[in-house]
Amino acid sequence: MRSVAATAVAAVLAVCTPALAHAQAPMATTVTVPRLITVTGTYQPASGQPASPGAVVTLAVYADATGGAPLFQETQDVTLDASGRYTVQLGATQPDGLPLALFAEGQERWLGVQFTGVNEVEHARARLTSVPY
Repeated sequence: MRSVAATAVAAVLAVCTPALAHAQAPMATTVTVPRLITVTGTYQPASGQPASPGAVVTLAVYADATGGAPLFQETQDVTLDASGRYTVQLGATQPDGLPLALFAEGQERWLGVQFTGVNEVEHARARLTSVPY
């Protein structure tokens, strides 16, 4: 015959053991690659005049630093501060963001930025680099 204390300990262990087993089970984590890239910059109109509070910008991703057709391209409205600074999310015009295939092979990609306006040209392309997320 077991003592009352032994019975109480057995009851506590019976209740706690499944909870402990569950708490120690490895949890599956799902990692999702971000599908948007934050792009910041400063726009100085080709006319030399101050930038207006809003502008239209075309963002394009290329395989090369110069030449070639864009692999991805989108046009967005951006808000500019008094100094012409802006922030935009590349891929924001697409329901799923940037296509995963754009970066799937690990090759270099280059970003071109061009504002709409008279005498505006695409700025020198910037190499896209990865960062931890």
